[in-house]
Amino acid sequence: MSEPAGGVRAAAFSPDGRTLAAGGEKGLLRLWDPATGKAVRRLAGHTALVYSVNFSPDGRMLATASKDGTVRLGDVATGRALRTLKGHTDFVGAVAFSPDGRTLATGGTDHDVRLWDTTTWRIRKSLPVPDGVFSVAFSPDGRSLATGGAHSRTVQLWDPSSGAVRRTITVRTPAVASVAFTPDGRTLVTASMVNSAVNLWDAASGTPRRTLGYHDGYVYAAVLSRDGRTLISGTANGWIYLWDMATAQLQDILTGHENGVYALTVSPDGRTFASGSADRTLRLWHLSSPDPAAAIRHICRALHRDFTPEERTMYLKGTDVEGPVCPP
Repeated sequence: MSEPAGGVRAAAFSPDGRTLAAGGEKGLLRLWDPATGKAVRRLAGHTALVYSVNFSPDGRMLATASKDGTVRLGDVATGRALRTLKGHTDFVGAVAFSPDGRTLATGGTDHDVRLWDTTTWRIRKSLPVPDGVFSVAFSPDGRSLATGGAHSRTVQLWDPSSGAVRRTITVRTPAVASVAFTPDGRTLVTASMVNSAVNLWDAASGTPRRTLGYHDGYVYAAVLSRDGRTLISGTANGWIYLWDMATAQLQDILTGHENGVYALTVSPDGRTFASGSADRTLRLWHLSSPDPAAAIRHICRALHRDFTPEERTMYLKGTDVEGPVCPP
């Protein structure tokens, strides 16, 4: 699906999977039918880059965050503007509804993450984040909120009811582009742009569990499959990596985008995921686990070279592969 208005920076499936929302450059915001690949309608209002989009749990409303410093709420069925939330003093880079739909979290590069009551649209809590955030995510039970630092190495876990910090995690480098919880809520996934790594943390204690290798290029987005078995990450060079969460091994590298992959979202049925890129396209992919031999062949075709010793250690852990991995 091509987006003539500009690069895609944000994407989300509706809860019923029948609509795919995408936002990006020049304030573009469009709703697509993933079954046909056709645009259904365009939502107007933002005057600058759209960084984040998120559907309400009932699928009726779409929240969008923009470089113009506002959060807009739109009616999904009609495309009509419902409300504009103002007050952030710099760009807003992340929005997320709580699982029960009663709270909307918004954050960016000013100094607060705001929790809005979705009945009154008044600020319920304001969470201090001196260095701003690039990402926010609620845990599946809604009892925790994770925020990823924009200009710091800090990931914080908050109690959204009290506004208290439960846990602070220090990652290796700043610019945490993505935070996400596994479906059981026990593991927190963080993706940092600068060190090009995805890290897994114990959500209760904040202790590190493992690192899912290093990527060829900055990591701009990361998302989990619906069953929590696969982690999908997108990078600055346009590659998409599929990781096995149980073994931390690379399953596949998907190529096709000609520029950075900034947006990833998985369909509610777990069979498909969408990627949005600065190359002005949205792509839909089948989400399946290839057999190991096929995965290695696919990775070799993407790399156009043999594995380095470091890549052998990271990607072939537990296998007995001698000699060249990739054919000359």
